[in-house]
Amino acid sequence: MWWQQNLFITATDTDVGKTLLSSRILRWTKGSYYKPIQTGPEGDRIRIQKETGLSDEHFLEEHVWLETPCSPHRAARIEGMTISLEAISIPQVKHSPLIVEGIGGILCPINDHEYVIDLARKIGFPIVVVTRSALGAINRTLLTLRAIQAQNLPVIGVVVVGPYHPDNEGIEEFGDVPILGRILDPAGERTWQNI
Repeated sequence: MWWQQNLFITATDTDVGKTLLSSRILRWTKGSYYKPIQTGPEGDRIRIQKETGLSDEHFLEEHVWLETPCSPHRAARIEGMTISLEAISIPQVKHSPLIVEGIGGILCPINDHEYVIDLARKIGFPIVVVTRSALGAINRTLLTLRAIQAQNLPVIGVVVVGPYHPDNEGIEEFGDVPILGRILDPAGERTWQNI
């Protein structure tokens, strides 16, 4: 299955469902999780660990954790630092696969000249894009896919979060990637629907 390999999870925007999907994959695989860059007082690593009940050895500490809840480039400026992608590396893990979660959307700025897409390139894992099912999903998703594909980075597919809308099938038609699955009700228990 697609989730049984190392993955880079990104999204069309912030608060779309990257962490939700990462948590699901960790439940299924008992792999490892790494979010190199975190902003805000609440950490996604801590949230996923609580949700999955997995031990500390499944979770890698963030390379950078900034307290200011905004885009990384701005949070770093406020806190008097600069984030360097050069210093970020892929750690060794005991439990595979390794799920790496980006921050914000694929073009979220990390510093004055690098973006999440540059982090994805550095990590080198196949990319999964998470998108909302709400009106505008095709446009948002295609913009994200085109940015990734323009950089010749590997995209294995899209996960749609929210109620089912048949119009979202256009993502496959126009994006030339599969919809890997859907999280129909993010707050519910039986939420995953395979395609």
